Amino acid sequence: MAPEKKKRSEESDGGAKRPKPSLKDPLGEPPPWFQEAAPPAVETGKPTEAAGSSTSEPAPSEAAPSSDPSPGTKDEIVQAAPRLVEHIKNPSKFAKVATMACKLLEDGRVNKNNSEAFFEVLEAGMLDPKRVKEKALRAPCRALYNAALQRKDVFSLKRQATLRLWQMRVINQIDLHAKEPEQVLRICREIRQGLMILPCLDPALEPPARSGGGRREMMPAAARPVWAEALFECLSVAMSMVELEWARCVRE
Repeated sequence: MAPEKKKRSEESDGGAKRPKPSLKDPLGEPPPWFQEAAPPAVETGKPTEAAGSSTSEPAPSEAAPSSDPSPGTKDEIVQAAPRLVEHIKNPSKFAKVATMACKLLEDGRVNKNNSEAFFEVLEAGMLDPKRVKEKALRAPCRALYNAALQRKDVFSLKRQATLRLWQMRVINQIDLHAKEPEQVLRICREIRQGLMILPCLDPALEPPARSGGGRREMMPAAARPVWAEALFECLSVAMSMVELEWARCVRE
């Protein structure tokens, strides 16, 4: 009888169990603008000679298959990741390592077995988020994180949440620097959508809920600080667009 009562209780709560907190996406559900892939690339200028300069880091073998490795075999991505992490932190080596890491993603070399090790390379590349403002690094930086977003399914839910954050902080911010009207307008709409799910410090300033709806859905509390920072970084870049004639017309 006890198991049956427990089952009825679960059904009365909505028909399905909620996932345990530890399995939930720590940065919340995908934002409204998040799609299966990042936006198409915009012209940000060709990578400079830094992308072709030599480093002491050899690339993993070109012949590695994309299928999961058999038990007992050593994964080249896992082995190479610590060295890639150290090199991508170096501004003079960032472009070359980012290009190399991007190719590993595009070639299908990153899979669910080695994605955690590879993600450490992505994290190391974002230790200094200001590098997305450096013109010489924008193209390889965007290519790398765009490739990761397009292959997000090989990463855990926790890592996918961070990839969504980087879509705003890296992809959108670099696209804003390209100063193309369509891209700027698209990203400004996305920034607004993100701001609308952040609560006001003063509840009295909250906009009214839509007619017929309940309370406005908010971003999870744990996600708010990092998302607020990313949104305001993009907002600062977008505000610099007012120097352009077409942007002034849109604003007015």
